[in-house]
This record gives sequence, C-alpha cells and structure tokens, in this order.
Amino acid sequence: MQQAMIEAAGLKLDPAGGVVYRKGTIIHLGRRETLTLEVLMLAQGRVVTIRELLDRVWSGEGESVAKVRGVVQRLRNKLRSPNLILTIGREGYCLGNC
Repeated sequence: MQQAMIEAAGLKLDPAGGVVYRKGTIIHLGRRETLTLEVLMLAQGRVVTIRELLDRVWSGEGESVAKVRGVVQRLRNKLRSPNLILTIGREGYCLGNC
C-alpha cells in the first residue's frame, strides 16, 4: 500500500517514512498509525468502516475494534486535532469534512 506523498485535509503523509507534516510540523508515526492515516487520506472524505481498517491495516492479525480505536486516538493526539478524524456512529471514521 506504500506510495508517494499523499495530501489531504491539510496533511502531507510520507507513507514510506512514517512521517506526516501538519502546519509545518513533522510528526513521526508508528507503522499502524501510518497505515491507518493512509487509508483515511486515500478515502477522500468517505467514511472508512472499522471492518475496512481491520482488513487493510491489521490483515487478520489479532483483529480487535479496541485496537482500531486506540490507533485512532493516538493519531488524534499526535496530530493535536481531536476533530480532524471524525467518528461516524459505530460505523467507522473519516478524515476532515465528511
């Protein structure tokens, strides 16, 4: 899933380097954080279901909704913007305006 720089919602993600740029700040991400953010950014405002995140980020390795929620919470904290990744009911998440 790794590709060149991705831009969305005021973020620039370097998936290969595990780094996101936000308002001139460099933020280092863990592997699952990077993959989760990449999926959300590529969705272009579409709601990404928890099932989709489990399939694309965890690939069946000890799947758990709690793990997805934990990674999303860490991303919100690192990006210092709790409203950048929105929770859509029990369905999933979206980035920015959706």
